[in-house]
Amino acid sequence: MKKRIHFAFIATMLAISTSSYAGTAALGFELGVSTAEQVKADLTKFTNLEEPDVSGLTGGVYLKTDNAGYGIDGLNTVTYIFDKNNVLGAILINMTKNRFNAIYDAVSRKYKLETAQRPFVGDQFARFKASDAVIEIDAPHLSFEMDVSYIRNDIKAMSLKQAAENKRKKKKRDEESF
Repeated sequence: MKKRIHFAFIATMLAISTSSYAGTAALGFELGVSTAEQVKADLTKFTNLEEPDVSGLTGGVYLKTDNAGYGIDGLNTVTYIFDKNNVLGAILINMTKNRFNAIYDAVSRKYKLETAQRPFVGDQFARFKASDAVIEIDAPHLSFEMDVSYIRNDIKAMSLKQAAENKRKKKKRDEESF
């Protein structure tokens, strides 16, 4: 009896500790957990992969797929971006814009809404916060497509830093032109 209780306690603690390290999940993969090798092996079972390339932002590889095999209405492409250690850092999903409300509802059931802009006409945007990631849904008004992004916090910070640096360089180039 004592061994059973001890085993149950260890199993419970293992489940709790494993879940505390679990990353934000999308399309069956976990940010910060899934590796490039695991993702590639799983994807090749059901979808078409483009040749891997290296991300200029993270220094890791990225894998791009088409919509074959996912079974998600309106899906166009999915890009999986890995960090320099080949651990999943972001999932970028491109799909038809008419799915905004359905995707918004699905994501809002899992994650905390940080900000939303949902006018009847115009750009639609929502940002959700998970403990280790940001989930964004961006549907520009004059487009037929939208992007759904699951991005680890450290990758998002690198992206914002790079955008600010690019803006600074552009401003400097513009000023030097005159």
